[in-house]
Amino acid sequence: MKNIIINNTDSNSYDSKMEKARAIIINENGNLLVSILNGSLILPGGTIESNETPTKTLRRELIEEAGIENINLKKFIKISYYHNIFPKYKQVGFEKRLNIVNYYYSSSLVNIDNNKSNLTEYEKESNMQLVFLSIEDIKSRINIITDNIWQKPLNLELSTILELIEKEALLNKVKEARSSGIN
Repeated sequence: MKNIIINNTDSNSYDSKMEKARAIIINENGNLLVSILNGSLILPGGTIESNETPTKTLRRELIEEAGIENINLKKFIKISYYHNIFPKYKQVGFEKRLNIVNYYYSSSLVNIDNNKSNLTEYEKESNMQLVFLSIEDIKSRINIITDNIWQKPLNLELSTILELIEKEALLNKVKEARSSGIN
């Protein structure tokens, strides 16, 4: 899997390291599946637990968040990025954080089944919603200047992956795979 490093400032010195897995799921109209969580946009997925591989995490998260089962996932890219000032989770203050995000894509068409989803309490309290949005719509939403300390790093991650999706012509690759019957 190709690895991209962004915002690499003293990345050998950090207080915490978080590794995640996220999915790029594209519908028949070329729109991306995104999670809206506390007003922030992210691609579906989550934190890799100690006993999991990135794909195992992603399969678990897709079932929990969207009721999506039996999806064919292909490696796309790994993004590593460092933050000098990252908000501490459920604590006051900031830390130096290294985030590593493994991205996978699917050329399969999927159905979201909210009846099968099993959101965490945090996701329920945060009114998490899954929707398909165009890349242009996502860009316009993440380019809004915000004071939300959580949204800034998420916007950096999402804007980077959108650039890579366009650069690698991923939407066209998925369409070609679907038309040739390759999942």
